[in-house]
Amino acid sequence: KGIAKENISLTVLNEAFGTASGGRINALVEQLQLALYAPNTMVSNDEWLNEFNALWEQL
Repeated sequence: KGIAKENISLTVLNEAFGTASGGRINALVEQLQLALYAPNTMVSNDEWLNEFNALWEQL
């Protein structure tokens, strides 16, 4: 499903993917933004990589 990068919000994700997946995707996007702009705040890459892989398989 195409979503413009600038329009990613929890509401848009929930509408496109449902509440459960939308929430998970939103949390993952927030963590990726933290990793990009504040890499020292990231504790475990494995946890978020596993979450990404699980979401990818689901979608």
